[in-house]
Amino acid sequence: MKSILRLITFILLFQTQFSFGCLNGETLELKNGVLLYQDSEYMNIPKGHDFYKNDFEAIIKDLRKLYKETNDIDYLSDIGVVLILQKKYNEAIKLYNQIEKTHPNRYSTASNLGTIYELTGDNVSALKWIEKALKINPISHNSSEWIHVNILKAKVNNLIFSSQNIINTNFTFESLPKTNLKNENLESLRFQIYFQLNERMSFIKEKDKSIAVLLFDLANIDYLLGKKSNQYKELYKMAIGYGFDKKFVEDRLKAIEKHELSNKINSLERENKKVISKKLRDKKNNTNYILFLSFSITLSLILYFLFKKFKK
Repeated sequence: MKSILRLITFILLFQTQFSFGCLNGETLELKNGVLLYQDSEYMNIPKGHDFYKNDFEAIIKDLRKLYKETNDIDYLSDIGVVLILQKKYNEAIKLYNQIEKTHPNRYSTASNLGTIYELTGDNVSALKWIEKALKINPISHNSSEWIHVNILKAKVNNLIFSSQNIINTNFTFESLPKTNLKNENLESLRFQIYFQLNERMSFIKEKDKSIAVLLFDLANIDYLLGKKSNQYKELYKMAIGYGFDKKFVEDRLKAIEKHELSNKINSLERENKKVISKKLRDKKNNTNYILFLSFSITLSLILYFLFKKFKK
């Protein structure tokens, strides 16, 4: 049982996010087998990671010991991960710069340096390293890191945190969401947005414009894909909680509810028309049957009397 649980945990864990950036371990767990968090399932609603309470100093001590014994750079890289969790950013930067000199162009080094610089507010350096990480591994973070790059570009260039700037599309500012994207493209985009949200929401509980926009767009996508209404309605409300324009969201929700009600009425009308049409068909068929039966009986009687007459 323990081995099965460990395997499941191994599959689910580690590529974490801390504060404004995405925190990346070398593997799904630390090299020495320590697990840092295990996500819970929230029915497609991003909630962030549930972190374990670990003795970080003891973990670092163990990782240093294993690195000295094996000279495996993965142990050293994971020390940087723990330092980030401890908010010891300067130490982590120094460590990863050393790793970059001896083992250049490692994805985890570039990605974690990008995370640290974003955490410390140096968005220019953060963008440089996250872009480098993306070039090294384009499919990292479930192919969603392009969203991270767009967020950093918006910060660096003082752009508005809009759907177009963050996910390269929007779902219109009309009353109802609209798109030209096919469902398979929407599903893929949803998967990527969800991953980025779950990473960033691990520690960002206060208002944040980038999270607000991503939650709003995730809700739009769920509406367009025909997901359950309670799911996308919760996402819209979460977007308000993170700072999205309350009136706009409320107006959209009212428009959606009005549209849903109209669809229900139209559906009931179509169903009633079908019932009425069936009744009319049945009535017509019954009338035709009665006429046919009457004709048959009359004809039978005429034939009977003719037969009797000619028989005489």
